Amino acid sequence: MLDAVRRLGLHYLSSGRTIPQASQLQRFLDKDFLIQTLRQLQIDCVLDVGANRGQYAESLRDIGYTGEIHSFEPIPGIFDLLSQAAASDPHWHVHNFALGQTAGTSEFNLVGDGGPNSVYSSFLSPAHSTIPERVTTISVVIKTLDSLIDVIAPLNDPERRLFLKMDTQGYDIEVCEGAKTLLPRILGLQTEISVTQIYAGQPDYIEALRYCRDLGFSLMNLSVVSRTEKCAVLEYDCVMARLD
Repeated sequence: MLDAVRRLGLHYLSSGRTIPQASQLQRFLDKDFLIQTLRQLQIDCVLDVGANRGQYAESLRDIGYTGEIHSFEPIPGIFDLLSQAAASDPHWHVHNFALGQTAGTSEFNLVGDGGPNSVYSSFLSPAHSTIPERVTTISVVIKTLDSLIDVIAPLNDPERRLFLKMDTQGYDIEVCEGAKTLLPRILGLQTEISVTQIYAGQPDYIEALRYCRDLGFSLMNLSVVSRTEKCAVLEYDCVMARLD
C-alpha cells in the first residue's frame, strides 16, 4: 500500500504538477505532531495568547486535547466572538486584554474592519505588503503573565503542566519578558517566527530561535505558515519544548 502511494506521488510530481502550499496533508501532519507533543509533555493547561476568534483553541479540541485553555484577546469586537466560541466549553476561559513585558495601556494597530484581516493587528507597525493598508488605532490594556500567577489558578499550582502558544504578530518576546517568574514552569511553547520582516522592529527568526533556546527550549518542529510571491519563506510556525 505504501509503495503504491509512493509511486503515485512520484508520478504526480514527475508529470509537472505541484502539491498546493499548506496542503491538508501537511496540516494534518503538523496537528498530529502538536498533539503528540502535548501528550509527551503531559500538558493540562494551554495559554493561548493572541487568540483572535478562538481558532487555535477549537483546533486543540478537534485533535483531542481536553485540558484547560486560557485565551487572551485584546480587541473588543473580536473578543465578543471568542467569548461566544468558548461559551459551551467549561474548561475554556477567555480574557479581554493583551499580554506584554510591562502592565499598562498602549496604542494597538487594528488592521482591517475586524474581519479575517484582524489577525494581522499588532502593537507594531506593518512593514510588509501582505498586510492590508487599512489601519486604525485603539487603546488596549496590557498585563503580564507574571501578574496573573495569583489570578489564574493553574499558574499558581506547581503541579500543573503549562504550554504557551503565542500569535501576537511580532510581540511574542515581549510576552515572554513579562513571564520571567512563570517561564521555568512552561514546558512547551508555540510561536510564529518571521524570516522576512512583517512588522517594524520585530525580531527575525534567528533572533527569536536564539531567544527561545536561551530560555531552555529545544526546537521540535518548524512548519511553513506563508511564503512570498517568489516562494521564499515568510513565516514559520515553531513548536519548542523543554526536554531536560
